[in-house]
Amino acid sequence: MKFIITILLVVLLNISTYSFDKPNEDIMFAMKNELQRSMEELKINDLESPYFIEYKFVEYNASSIRGSLGSIEASNNSKSAYISVGVRVGDYSFDNTNFFDVGLGFFGSSDDEEGFKKRSVSYEPSINYLRKEFWLATDAAYKQTAELYSKKQAILKNRMRKDTIPDFNKLETIKKLQDIKTIPEFNLAKYQEIVESVSSVFSSYPDIYTSGVSIEFIPQRIYYVNSEGIEYIKDSYYTGFEIVAASQDKEGMPVFDHYTAYSLNPKDLPSNDSLIKAAKQVANNISDRLKISQLDDFYVGPIIFKGQAAGQIFAQSFLPKLISQREPLTDGGFSSENEDAVFQRKVGGRVLPEFLSITDKPNLTEWNGVDLIGTYKIDDDGLESQDVELIKNGYLETLLSDRVPTKRIKKSNAHKRGGSVMFSNLIVENNDSDKKLSSNELESKLLEFVNKRELEFGIVITKILDANIRYTSLYRITNGNIEIPFGKKNYVMDGYKLYADGSSEKFSGMIVPTMNVLLFKDIVSTGNELKTMNYLAPAVISPYLTGGDSYLPSSITLPDLLFEDAELHLIEEDFKRPPYVEISK
Repeated sequence: MKFIITILLVVLLNISTYSFDKPNEDIMFAMKNELQRSMEELKINDLESPYFIEYKFVEYNASSIRGSLGSIEASNNSKSAYISVGVRVGDYSFDNTNFFDVGLGFFGSSDDEEGFKKRSVSYEPSINYLRKEFWLATDAAYKQTAELYSKKQAILKNRMRKDTIPDFNKLETIKKLQDIKTIPEFNLAKYQEIVESVSSVFSSYPDIYTSGVSIEFIPQRIYYVNSEGIEYIKDSYYTGFEIVAASQDKEGMPVFDHYTAYSLNPKDLPSNDSLIKAAKQVANNISDRLKISQLDDFYVGPIIFKGQAAGQIFAQSFLPKLISQREPLTDGGFSSENEDAVFQRKVGGRVLPEFLSITDKPNLTEWNGVDLIGTYKIDDDGLESQDVELIKNGYLETLLSDRVPTKRIKKSNAHKRGGSVMFSNLIVENNDSDKKLSSNELESKLLEFVNKRELEFGIVITKILDANIRYTSLYRITNGNIEIPFGKKNYVMDGYKLYADGSSEKFSGMIVPTMNVLLFKDIVSTGNELKTMNYLAPAVISPYLTGGDSYLPSSITLPDLLFEDAELHLIEEDFKRPPYVEISK
């Protein structure tokens, strides 16, 4: 019997999973019929009826594998589905949205047990079952929505309303779109072997306390309808491979490193040999860093951000400001400073040096042969994606937006995805050939500033801890035993001091504090090559508020960056002591 089960398991693991079947007409039929019924009949006592309802059905057929030290910790192919319902009460000019209720935000609603955001449902639902689930979700959404609308009305009766911008834009053109893709094959058994072989590399490094290797392939299909008549069905997928490891030096300082590779198709990931080489590089990096220390003091002066570090400093400190956000009305005087909203009134002003421009290109699928994983054709509102020139010659032209207007951004440019406004494939280009320098020229320029300021050395940073890795994979493998620097500080994993004679000296474990966005106006030169960084970007607008995704596949393509004035700080926290007993070799 065991033999039969083993054979069956091997057969199942070698089945090439995916793809989605042709679009399920029953799902769209159930959604449209229940939506029509809700618009015609949904009414409770004296509460306002909805003027807008949207339904979404999302199905996943995802695979993931995790391994450590040559063993598989978890491996599965799972099918799942959820529904989400959006309800608006009032009208386009004034409804229940753009309002934050403190009590509801912190303590939830009495109808939360029903659930209407990411409500889990059967992967293969019948028409009647799905209509019932949408009915329950719509009921919960409507009760909460009507409650918010009443509170918003009551508050404004006692206030002089200055914000008279409509709460929601009505679309002039109604479309029914499809973006059906052929989902690539993904073989669990094949990638289990790869994870085993790559993760086994760390068995030869006893000074590394914990490590993990993982791969995930996430295809999804979204069915969407709303009361305006917009319909779409769209497919998307991406593949991610992560290698993460952590240790501590003798003073308890955490030492991390990671390698990530993201592509659309699994077959476009690096080869097994390349991934093993990457794992060895991660392991050697940590071993080297255990022998080097921080700088003796904080540093203020010119800094070059190269490669991955340039991508991360832009991704973590600048890009979130390019999202259109509307400050919500609140009750009880509650408000919070949103540091990512600093560009809302900057449209038309200079935010970068005049030789830099930024464009978001969701329709672009690759750059110089590298997949761009932020690509999409239909946004969450059912609008066809469009390229947007955000910054031209240093000046902010516009912000990425959805159907929620602001004072400066009146219309959507089709950038709602994952539940809120988000960037996709950002291209940062230098328009001035005189400001494009080779790697050696960029370092020479750095040393010019070092000499002018009579500094001992300049700084070159080559790797910064990825924000997604910090909060997901790294947090999981350390399990609280090695403390991770949280917050919006940029943790430097690799960098070196560059002296006037051209010599260099490595350092690690420093922090680039949250960079004031004004510092980006003082970038003095860039490299002469554009490099692409694919990554999972944290949602700019909290998924707690939107019910959307926490991380979205994105890419940024940009050159190396030379800042005339930036800072490095010491890590001065009191970390846990490292283990007393050494791991035997």
